[in-house]
Formats: sequence, structure tokens, C-alpha cells
Amino acid sequence: MFVTTRATILTQISLSFHGRMQQVFFTNGNAALTASDYDRAINLYLVVINLEYTSNVVFALCSEAKLSKMIWEDAILDAQKVIRLNPLSHIGYQLTHTVLHGTKCYDGAIHTFTIILSKLTKTPKAQIQDLHQQYVCPFQAEDAIQKAVWNELKYALLCLLNTSMGLLCN
Repeated sequence: MFVTTRATILTQISLSFHGRMQQVFFTNGNAALTASDYDRAINLYLVVINLEYTSNVVFALCSEAKLSKMIWEDAILDAQKVIRLNPLSHIGYQLTHTVLHGTKCYDGAIHTFTIILSKLTKTPKAQIQDLHQQYVCPFQAEDAIQKAVWNELKYALLCLLNTSMGLLCN
């Protein structure tokens, strides 16, 4: 009985210490991210992750720090982990969208943006639904752009350009 009790106590002490260390590194990582010390923030978040703390919040913050350093590949991997850990949240998709936009993969960014909009409409929280009001659906944006272009073309003078000679023809 004494061995079991002693082992239990040692396990509890170890878990308590482990949890406190995770919290210290996490808090210091947040401070570094706030201070724009991205390298330090990334290193501290990686320590938290290596201490087996798999929270979507840690991966999201680590991805945010990597985005600030334009470490695209690592940032998208962390964003995908956020999505895996919390598929109902829009945050992982928002990080993915930022990476795809930053790497000029616009088709993927638009697709991810539509997923973000669907996540925002399905959420029960009113303040997150309010975020949805800030954005326009890609189809509505495309339609508005098309109308603006047609209005400009309707009143534009038609000119013919000789591309081989570089001359404007009447």
C-alpha cells in the first residue's frame, strides 16, 4: 500500500510540475508574440507542444508567429493542426487563408475563405456571427467587380492598337 501511495504522490507532483511548466512557457510565448519577438515566441510555443500540450490555441498562436516571420510551410502545418483539433472553429481556416494568400495561391485562399464564411454562419455565438457581416461572399464580390468593369467599358472609347508596330490606329 505504501508503494502505491508513494507512486501516486510522485505522479501527481510530476503532473503538477509539468502543467506549471507548460503554463510558464505558454505565458512567456504570449508575451513574446505581443512584443513581436517572433523567434522567441515560436521557440516557447514549441516547448509547450513538446511538453505534450496539444491545444488548438497553442498551435494557432505558433502559426501566427510563423506567419509574421513568413515561414509559410510551418505556419500552414500548424494551421492544419488547429483545424484537426477544432474543426468547428474558423480560426484554423483563417490562418490557412492567410498562408495561401501570402504565398499567392489565390484559388486556394478563396476556397478557404468560403469555408470560413460557412463556419461563421453555423456558429451559435452572436459575436462570431457578427464577423460574418463584415465579409462579402466571393460570388457577390465577383458580381460587383463584373458590374463595375462593364460600366467602365460601356463609356470607354474603343481604340485599336497595332501590337506589331506599337501604334494606335483610328
